[in-house]
Amino acid sequence: MPADHHFQFISCHCGWIKAFWWVPRWCFFTIINIAKLIPYAWLGQLGSEHLMTSLVLLPLAPIGVQLGVYLHHRVNEELFYWLSYLLLGLIGIKLVSEALLPLL
Repeated sequence: MPADHHFQFISCHCGWIKAFWWVPRWCFFTIINIAKLIPYAWLGQLGSEHLMTSLVLLPLAPIGVQLGVYLHHRVNEELFYWLSYLLLGLIGIKLVSEALLPLL
């Protein structure tokens, strides 16, 4: 059972409304995203060029969400996870080998 469903299960049985759990999660992710601005600024990632790129790509976000929902309902879940783990494993092997090669 995903954690989100666990919170909803508890809130239903304890008489709490779902909105009660929405506010803390919303605040948590807002704080985390604001905290990420510090390293981005430190690395020089908040320049006008990067912000303009983000603004240009912003209209594509809803299209990506809709595409994800569409694919979620059409792709076999077991195949999706198997392929995801395979690709993550291969990427992990590549990154570790790139980190260790200079040490040899």
